[in-house]
Amino acid sequence: MRIKELLTSTMVGVMVVGTAVTAGTASAAESTSDTASVTQSASAEVPHLQTSRSDDADADAQQCPGGGSVWAPPGYRWGRAQSSCAVLGSPGHEVTYTWWTRGDVDACVGVRYYSNGEDRWWGTGCGSFRRVSVPWGNNADYPAIRATSGAGVLGVIVDFAH
Repeated sequence: MRIKELLTSTMVGVMVVGTAVTAGTASAAESTSDTASVTQSASAEVPHLQTSRSDDADADAQQCPGGGSVWAPPGYRWGRAQSSCAVLGSPGHEVTYTWWTRGDVDACVGVRYYSNGEDRWWGTGCGSFRRVSVPWGNNADYPAIRATSGAGVLGVIVDFAH
């Protein structure tokens, strides 16, 4: 996803929320349930942005604790999931992924990264836990993982954070 597309969709949501807040602050007596519903629906449409421009990774994580879960099916088929939080990168920026499996079954995991403005998959290897930093650069998108399990009848759930 290009930065312009992400920022455009975010700005539309911000303008709606700003309008609802302005309308709601005009007079306490004029506040209605319509204003509240506009605010709630608009905030649900605005994607979470982890700006990642600070040097403090803990502060970034508090803004939007990104991550999720994916089912890694058996038989070397890929399950995929993306984070609930987008990352707004900058030149030279990296995203650090941490993933772990639930249970005693290992998984093989790939994570999304960017090379020359194109998203690609970075193989992190197989196991039950990994932490890896990958190039992100000046891109805005949702971090994502894909996972597969060669063992086990039911596969395994893989959780991740960034």
